[in-house]
Amino acid sequence: MSAFSELRRITEKARETWWKEQCDKLEEMQRQGRHDQVYQKIKQLSTKKKGRKTTTIQDKTGTLLTEPKAVLNRWKEYVEELYNKDEKPDIVDIGGEGNTAED
Repeated sequence: MSAFSELRRITEKARETWWKEQCDKLEEMQRQGRHDQVYQKIKQLSTKKKGRKTTTIQDKTGTLLTEPKAVLNRWKEYVEELYNKDEKPDIVDIGGEGNTAED
């Protein structure tokens, strides 16, 4: 049997054991008349957990940044470059002379 199959078998067994324990706890709370705790436990077990998302971004050289502070600094740098007034194109008058509504 491969290591992957063995790991999957062990993991599945642990999951089944964990769920059995949770169900036993719920049944015990139900017998004790603790319906509020049963509701809270079911809500806790059935709500999907929002894992912490890791955000990555590349710096100017293409290196992947994973540290939160480095990522924030890169975004700051990017936005500053994006809105840099020195690199914006000049405003061009495309209306031409004599073509205004006031004439």
